[in-house]
Amino acid sequence: MEAYQLDNWIQIKKDPPHDKDIWVKAFSLNRNNKTGEVRRREEYLLWVEGSGPNTYIWDEGNFACDCNRKLFFCRAGNEDEPEEIPCGDGKYSVNIYNSKNNECIHHEFDCNLSDFTQEMNP
Repeated sequence: MEAYQLDNWIQIKKDPPHDKDIWVKAFSLNRNNKTGEVRRREEYLLWVEGSGPNTYIWDEGNFACDCNRKLFFCRAGNEDEPEEIPCGDGKYSVNIYNSKNNECIHHEFDCNLSDFTQEMNP
């Protein structure tokens, strides 16, 4: 993970027990790889001093699994969540962006970010 400057991010406050950590605002574009549909979702990332926003959970953690990614995709579309979702890899792809400057910090698929400008800046 490359080094980032905290002043280039929107900082947010979280409720205890997470109020002692630094959190930054981001957004994700979540793609259903079968249909190609992409949905936007607000995200909050833990700031790691010296390296920037922590994206490990998206790379190798729980958010890298299709079971969680399907939930996020459903939530982004205001859909009911399925009761059971099998684990897997490859049905959904995610890009993560800095909410302040639209810099992509986690890239899994190509897209034209300007297609989502209206949705990001209502």
